Parts: sequence; C-alpha cells; structure tokens
Amino acid sequence: MDQETLDRIEECAAAGMSVTDTCALCEITETEYADSDEAQKRYNVGRLKTELAVRQSVVTLAQEGDARMVKLYFDLTHADGGLTKEEMDEVIRLAEKS
Repeated sequence: MDQETLDRIEECAAAGMSVTDTCALCEITETEYADSDEAQKRYNVGRLKTELAVRQSVVTLAQEGDARMVKLYFDLTHADGGLTKEEMDEVIRLAEKS
C-alpha cells in the first residue's frame, strides 16, 4: 500500500469514519485493509489522535470551569462510576462558582 493511501486512511480515521467507508474512499478492499498491518496501525493512530485532541479540549475547558466539561471529564476518566451523584453535583457547583 502506498504512502498516500496510508495517509488517507489515517485522515479518515481521524474524522471518525468507519473502516468500510475509509476503504471505499481509499479505493481499497476491506481484505486489503485487513491484510495490511500498516494500514490498521495508521487507522488506529488517526482515531487515537482525534481522541487525544478531544480529551485535551475537555481538560482545558474543565480547568477553565466549564461545568459540562468537568462532568464529561469525570465521565471519561471514571468509567467505573468514580464519584457519587452528590460528589459530582458538588464538583459542578464549585466549577460554576469559579
């Protein structure tokens, strides 16, 4: 697979496109994609770069006191439930005050 196709795969993944749609845009088959370790790696890198950028934005906005982002941050980082509802309400209340 050429470099241009690999770059396009990463770009599509970064935009949240499915593997099926990515393959269609890159004019490759899903079998070609599945057979290429590099294509799969680039897809994952693209997806993770976007996830990182979104999380960094959430953290920045939470640090600035955006109550919705504080809640989202805790939802993202405390998948096990983390804080109780009462604790989360208090965090939001404090964020709204600042």
